Amino acid sequence: MNSYIIFRIGIPVPTQAETELIIRISDGNPVGGPIFPGEEGMSGVMSVIKSSLTAGEISQEFQKISTGPDYRGEDSNIMPVMVFKVDPSNFSYSEDLDSFLGWGKVFKNMAGVEPTGAVKKCRLDLDELLDLVKAKGGFNNLTTEEQSRLKKLSQ
Repeated sequence: MNSYIIFRIGIPVPTQAETELIIRISDGNPVGGPIFPGEEGMSGVMSVIKSSLTAGEISQEFQKISTGPDYRGEDSNIMPVMVFKVDPSNFSYSEDLDSFLGWGKVFKNMAGVEPTGAVKKCRLDLDELLDLVKAKGGFNNLTTEEQSRLKKLSQ
């Protein structure tokens, strides 16, 4: 199963057909929202999903529900999308995006990716760290963050 970011251009909110498609092709709980909330003239929806489909197969699924760019009827449903596979070695985002509209939390939870340059912090208390020392077979087997936290709490 892979993580994907899907950009759907030209709409401020997802259509019913798009919502149903995202749910159908997702393994787990997809997350999505407007790319430019409240901005005039700029619109799009970003979704983050886990799926067993490939990026190409996901694009094809969107094309299947599209009415096409030449159809101008009242129920026109054009599906211009870009699909990106997300993995820690090929995806990065800034610390500023980490707090923007909650997307950082989504990228961490759905794709296991931290913002570039993020400082990893150990938040264990003293008892938890002492248990960890025992479990890992000594202080030297702790991560640098864990060692620093233990030293700070021991003072």
